[in-house]
Amino acid sequence: MRKAGKTKEAHEVLSTLEAVSRERYVPPYATALVHAGLGQHDLALDWLSGPTTHTTCIGSFLRWIQNGTLFEPMSISLIF
Repeated sequence: MRKAGKTKEAHEVLSTLEAVSRERYVPPYATALVHAGLGQHDLALDWLSGPTTHTTCIGSFLRWIQNGTLFEPMSISLIF
C-alpha cells in the first residue's frame, strides 16, 4: 500500500481492524499484512509471532513468502 501511495488508507484499515477487534476476533495475520504493506516489518513480525498467531498465521505467512508478496522483504529476517 505504501508503494501505491495509499498510506492514509492503510492507516484507516489498521484503525478499522482495531475497532472491529474490540467486538470480535480479527486474525493477527490481517494486521500483519497491513503493517507489511506499509513497510513496517518489525510490527508485522510482532503480529505474526504472538502466542495466538502460531497456528493461525505461520502457514499463511510461509505461503505468502513463497509467492513473493508483501511479506517477501521480511523473509530474510533472522527470526525465520
